[in-house]
Amino acid sequence: MIQKLDETLFLFFNNLHTPYLDQMMYFITSSNPIYYLPFYSWLLFLIFKYFRQKFWIIFMIIIWIIFCCDQYTSSILKPYFARLRPCHYFSLLDFHFVKGCGGSGLYGFPSSHAANTAGVATFLGWIFPPKKNIKKILLLWVLLVSYSRIYVGVHYPGDILAGMMIGILMGSIGFYSIKKIIL
Repeated sequence: MIQKLDETLFLFFNNLHTPYLDQMMYFITSSNPIYYLPFYSWLLFLIFKYFRQKFWIIFMIIIWIIFCCDQYTSSILKPYFARLRPCHYFSLLDFHFVKGCGGSGLYGFPSSHAANTAGVATFLGWIFPPKKNIKKILLLWVLLVSYSRIYVGVHYPGDILAGMMIGILMGSIGFYSIKKIIL
């Protein structure tokens, strides 16, 4: 029943496509850090601006969050649940698929992209000043990256939701582990 609901939601969100969005979503979903260099540079600038003396501590926590999210999702949970990605699940014949399943791996539950972005965004959302639009931009980043994974055909919505929950947990753990040091 949950699988059927996930397939239905996947087909709904995946079929919201246009040729223009294909290129944009493929760019957004890419794991190539060079594509995100301007965005990552902006985030690093903001961290330096607000936390000059503690920049390296915050930077190392971000690396730790990404490592934990990525390893927990990819090395532990994906092999354990062994849930095929939509692009490997041949009963979903009526879906929009962008540029092959290739390097995405066989299993998709939970989404590492969603976990990594949600983890970093959660952590940064905790530390940045509350009256800035930074948090809205971080939320938009997480939502765009997460939706792009459904759009290109490599994740079900349930994969995304589980990945986001893991990221939120890891980002919060990262924040609370050094809260007294950085604030």
